[in-house]
Amino acid sequence: RFSFVWRWPLTPAGADMSMHSYMAALIAAGDTVPSSHLPLLPIDSFGAYPVGFQALTALMSILGGIPIYRSSMLMEASTLAFLTLAFYAFVRVFWDRPSSAMVALLVTFLPRNPQHFIDWGGHPTLLALGLLVMGLACLPWLEEKMSLGRWGFCALFVAASVFTHLIPIIGLGYAMLPVGLYVMIDRLHTQR
Repeated sequence: RFSFVWRWPLTPAGADMSMHSYMAALIAAGDTVPSSHLPLLPIDSFGAYPVGFQALTALMSILGGIPIYRSSMLMEASTLAFLTLAFYAFVRVFWDRPSSAMVALLVTFLPRNPQHFIDWGGHPTLLALGLLVMGLACLPWLEEKMSLGRWGFCALFVAASVFTHLIPIIGLGYAMLPVGLYVMIDRLHTQR
């Protein structure tokens, strides 16, 4: 996942990654989340798009002393690696280590997506998905009484997902509608 950071290309691909990079540049230049897109764009407000990915990119640039275009590239590679680890953590809850590793690698390397996200720059979506999957890895803890710290740990991943991109959490909500309906019908049926 990290090999293309040193081999090719110079900057991340896609118009979306250009937007994420300039938003990260604004954050890094001001050392805070700005109130507008000025002076780069004539947009008087900032924050219509969740800024979690951009804030991490800016932080990587500031702490690492590297230019934004390189921290964007490193963040892109880190996001893809994190997504694989997140799927491993989720599947590991149910299966053994070798099976979990194989499934995580197959899910993240074999299909068209998430590989296609590299072309257009949809890495905040992948990072949000990885964070949400890490939050879902906490689900087995729901069967036992969880401490406040564990609730906070799970909530942290879900909140980070929301602040990075909304599509994965909205998709999960839509996917859970039929599941919730099935559970309700099943409970009503078993009560009779």
